[in-house]
Amino acid sequence: MPKKERPSYVNAVTCPANKPAQSDVSVVPGARGRYDDFVALHLLKTPFAPFVHGKGRFLGFHRAAVLGLDAVLQGP
Repeated sequence: MPKKERPSYVNAVTCPANKPAQSDVSVVPGARGRYDDFVALHLLKTPFAPFVHGKGRFLGFHRAAVLGLDAVLQGP
């Protein structure tokens, strides 16, 4: 990535951290921003790691999470 584009990229990636979380506070009390919602999604699925990690579901699960984050980064 060219140096000229890096600040815009960093701003885009950190922007979701400044938007309000949409997670249920009773489930994810520490979520402060949209980025935390994606972290929580992964952490909440950790108990199911044997069903996601190392299986055919791995790519689909993570691809869906990355697509969701990408949609937030691109904005409305």
